[in-house]
Amino acid sequence: MRRIYTILCNLMLLLGMAVIQSCQNDLDVVEPQGGLHITLNNISSSTITRSAPSEFGTPTEEMFNVRVEASNGMVKYNGPLTDETIRLIGGTYTVTAEYGENPILALDQPYYIGTTQVIVESDSVTEASINCKVGNALVSVRFGQDQEERARFDKFYKTYALKVKIGSQSISIPDYLSNASAYFRAGSNVTLEFTGVIKDTEQEVSCELDVQAKANFPKPFQAADHAIVTLTLPDPESATVVNISKVEVESVMLDETIPLSWLPVAMVIPMHQYDNNGLLVGTNLIITESYPGKKWRAVITNAAGITVRAVEGTGALQSEYNADANKDTWPYLPHGNYKAFYYFVEDDGSTTFISSRDFTIDVPANLKTTVTGYTSYSKYQDGDIDAANSCDRLTIYEPSVSVNVSPSLLTNSNVSSSFSYTYDGNTTTLEKGVNSKKLGNLTGQTVRPDAHVLRADLTFDGVSVTSQKEFIITGLPYSLNLASHDEWISSSGVEWFDSEVRLGKNSTGGQSIPTSSAICIPMGTYFYADYSVMLHPATVGTTLSIDVGNLTILSITENGINHNDVPHSGSTDKYHSDNQNLTTITCQNSYGAAQTRSYIYSLSFKYAKP
Repeated sequence: MRRIYTILCNLMLLLGMAVIQSCQNDLDVVEPQGGLHITLNNISSSTITRSAPSEFGTPTEEMFNVRVEASNGMVKYNGPLTDETIRLIGGTYTVTAEYGENPILALDQPYYIGTTQVIVESDSVTEASINCKVGNALVSVRFGQDQEERARFDKFYKTYALKVKIGSQSISIPDYLSNASAYFRAGSNVTLEFTGVIKDTEQEVSCELDVQAKANFPKPFQAADHAIVTLTLPDPESATVVNISKVEVESVMLDETIPLSWLPVAMVIPMHQYDNNGLLVGTNLIITESYPGKKWRAVITNAAGITVRAVEGTGALQSEYNADANKDTWPYLPHGNYKAFYYFVEDDGSTTFISSRDFTIDVPANLKTTVTGYTSYSKYQDGDIDAANSCDRLTIYEPSVSVNVSPSLLTNSNVSSSFSYTYDGNTTTLEKGVNSKKLGNLTGQTVRPDAHVLRADLTFDGVSVTSQKEFIITGLPYSLNLASHDEWISSSGVEWFDSEVRLGKNSTGGQSIPTSSAICIPMGTYFYADYSVMLHPATVGTTLSIDVGNLTILSITENGINHNDVPHSGSTDKYHSDNQNLTTITCQNSYGAAQTRSYIYSLSFKYAKP
């Protein structure tokens, strides 16, 4: 027992010492903390908007990422620039602020960076102010020193570009994006090449440019170096003699105002416009803001060099279609290639050419034609049985054709168009400016197994669209017209009167059969018949049957020796055929002795609910 007690006492002593040591270690870890507050002293929301020729805009404080590293390399903070104090223990830290990627080689992708070292004091907030600058380098190109030299490039070349190369990688600044810049990492050695396609021969040519001959061309580029290369093309016998006439090297500062001519060329965004009724009415052009703070003018020409739009102002420009334009103006811009010319507008109204950009306008994506109308069968298919049975049996109601193009555009002389409709194979071209045509009720159409087809065709701006609608004429609802029975073919022994049709004459016996093709009931259609008949049986009796196609929908047999007249009236059950169209009505008075007769006073066929 004493041994066990001794062990327990030792264990308790050890545990108590461990607890005391643990508390002491916890106290050792807790160190006084200070704080770090970071600002970027040359970045604010009012940074000049032309700080760099970049497609993605001006860097502002909230866009920067900040990384704080301790002297041992451990990252203590890595996230967006914050106005909050970053809590840190005392020590030396390296603070880095970055914006954007640092591409090996890319168009219009500047990269900004700033770094500083700070000592954070315990129990106090340390201010860290970082100066940021452009962290990569760039090359820009001018094709010609003036407009005359630039025109020479356009004269000899269909397309041309400056290719910027770093090792095995390259990127081109094409003629239509000549205001873009190639950005790359500091410390890079760059070579240049001119490429082009000669207009007359479609031959592709290229030539290395001698950057070594230009003493001021950076070798290698340092951060913020900006080399502006001016190419010249004399007017020689050969169009492939391209030289570097000048290299200007500047240091790009974050808050420096870049010349407006270096900014990206304004983009043109075409948008075809539709009114509240869905009609195509014109084409709007949105021209992106590329020259902030300046009044500028955009002139749009088509492939033939005809000016189709002109607009000026500040900021982003918009050229809206003119709803009141006459047939000789350009509310709608046909598909094809266009060119935008940009000018600065001075206070005195004079203009200075800046640049130009090619762009393309596509045809409207949703040109359409519409065919409408209905028949009794249309209403039946819609489930409206009462409406179906209220329709005329041979009428196409409210047939019409339309297109979703404004009538004013259909008469515009600057865009080709035509609109026609075809009914049962007969085509009618509508007059210019008509975009909707109601044909009126088409009555008296032929009952037949195949459909009547109404089609609308539109050709607009070189694009053709069509739609069609099939109209099924079933002949339902049908009622026997005793006064007019041209659609019936009768055998001998059938007589027509104003109030009845008599099957079987007094002096003869045998079959009497009238047949009609007044209906054509599509497969699966439900129908029934109302009837009022009378049988006059002879000694051996008589039978009246009524068939629709291969379906016998009514069969009545009467026998009698006194020639008693027996009336019958009512409605049949509903019928339908699953495998064929029903195209005939047949009434039949069966064999019998003389004086056997059947009388039909009324007979009608209607749609039935499934």
